[in-house]
Amino acid sequence: MSQSADPIASEILPAMSKDEVLLLKNKASPAQPPSISIGDAVQIESEVCNFIGEDVINHPRANNIAMIAGLLQKSGTFKVLIIPPVTNSLGVSLICDLDEEEDGLSIGYNTTADFVLSAKGDGNLDMPALNQQEGTFVNIDKDLIPLNAGVAYTGYELNDIANALGVESKNIIDYTSELGFKNVAFDDLENSVDNSGNVKRGYKIEPTTNRKKTKIDEVDDL
Repeated sequence: MSQSADPIASEILPAMSKDEVLLLKNKASPAQPPSISIGDAVQIESEVCNFIGEDVINHPRANNIAMIAGLLQKSGTFKVLIIPPVTNSLGVSLICDLDEEEDGLSIGYNTTADFVLSAKGDGNLDMPALNQQEGTFVNIDKDLIPLNAGVAYTGYELNDIANALGVESKNIIDYTSELGFKNVAFDDLENSVDNSGNVKRGYKIEPTTNRKKTKIDEVDDL
């Protein structure tokens, strides 16, 4: 991003607070919603983070936006933090290959489909709620976190479906070491808080390098 060509602005901007700059650029009162360009944010702050949420994930050109955001982070312009739309959708996206197009009947977990597995009591087959499950999920920091059941559950769960399909295991947690991240069994995952308040739960998922060539489409005018 190019620096401001105005010598006065280049001296004044660093001395102003972020809120003052926002108000000045928008000529607005504090009650009006301010906005700021990426270029100005990079000039003002030493570290800028761009949050990407469900509106971008569901955008028709999400792939193109993702490549642009990735290149900006790689160049050091700012960091990118993706906020998953629902619980463990990040973890599912890391271990599942998604089809580009829907073909035939579908099974949904807490979402609309031809056959619905639901922890809300409104599907075709009940599933345990999050506080009734023993297993793992991936949080926003890409940590694999263990879950312990806090409320009893006596119905069907995903392991029962796996057993019926011939993928047999006594407990759902037996698959923890086979997720494709690290070969660590569920019972060997850290799950504690020390005397200093440091949380030690699960492990960090190491990033992988995407060597696929990227082709960014031209961005439409707003």
